[in-house]
Amino acid sequence: MARLEAWMDGVVDGPDRRQELSELASQLGGQLEWLDPRNGEVKLACGDEALLVTAWIELLPGNRLRLLLSSREGMSTGAQVTAAALEVILQGLLDIAKGSTVRFRSDRDGPLLKPQGIAIPAGPSMD
Repeated sequence: MARLEAWMDGVVDGPDRRQELSELASQLGGQLEWLDPRNGEVKLACGDEALLVTAWIELLPGNRLRLLLSSREGMSTGAQVTAAALEVILQGLLDIAKGSTVRFRSDRDGPLLKPQGIAIPAGPSMD
């Protein structure tokens, strides 16, 4: 199962931005559904096989946006269709949020970021 994540800085929330996000989803063949005031979901049929890719958009304080893509595509093969969807969505986001920057991409920068606030137990002491 593929899971790819990206974080962007400089994405200012507001009614105009939400309209632009809805228009981007439509251009990609999906419909943006707001699940709550800051989280949206878009389901897209991608690639020759019409692979279902779900994109979650989270608008965060401090003008940040988190994008998470998920599909049944195998990561062992590089999740090429899901990665291509991430590329297209990110380019669309950069086009509508002028001046924003991609800060993190799991497909280029490493594994998914760990959620803040979850304590990770320390390993055994090596004293």
